[in-house]
Amino acid sequence: MDLRLEKGFSFGGAQRVSLSADLYNVFNSRNFGCYNGTINPPNEPPNENFGRADCAAPGRRLQVGLRYGLQPTRMGAVPGTGN
Repeated sequence: MDLRLEKGFSFGGAQRVSLSADLYNVFNSRNFGCYNGTINPPNEPPNENFGRADCAAPGRRLQVGLRYGLQPTRMGAVPGTGN
């Protein structure tokens, strides 16, 4: 499970800045991957590692971000009032 929180602020009329925090793998679950799917030819012994995971993804991690942008203003709108 991943989680994202973001809070935005408007200032100076049409300017907007947002602060975000992303938490990946909230419960720190094991994320296996790279499953071995090699099937050996009939004249070779069977692949003993068939279906086993060879790697795991990173555990829990936090990412913080900052976004800046400009909002288009509507005709007749008063800056800073949300109208």
